[in-house]
Amino acid sequence: FFFCFHARRSAVVAQLACLQAMKRSHSGGDAPAAPPKKAMIQAQGASSATAHGSMTEKLLKKQNANLASAKANLQRELDDTAGQLRQLQSRLAQRETALSVLDRHWAQLELRLGAAKPRLPPGGGGP
Repeated sequence: FFFCFHARRSAVVAQLACLQAMKRSHSGGDAPAAPPKKAMIQAQGASSATAHGSMTEKLLKKQNANLASAKANLQRELDDTAGQLRQLQSRLAQRETALSVLDRHWAQLELRLGAAKPRLPPGGGGP
């Protein structure tokens, strides 16, 4: 019984560490966050140490619901991030177009100045 309790406690601690690492990575905290994938693998390893026979159906259903909820949250974050990426790519394309137009106008101005320079009187023609 003690081994099962200790293994469950280790699994819970590992899952909490994983959630905290994910929260730090999303909040931009100063503390170095363990990679979420690594923390999840550690949590799975700790939870596999538990005796599966001692886990009740109710506990498994609750754990499944929690995992489904976490997956849905991560999917929403992924969708939001993908939307932000599309917006940033669109802005970048607009800026690149504007720079291209500006470069073209600048080149035309340089050509006009080059053509007009020989026609200017020596000394600049100023008063």
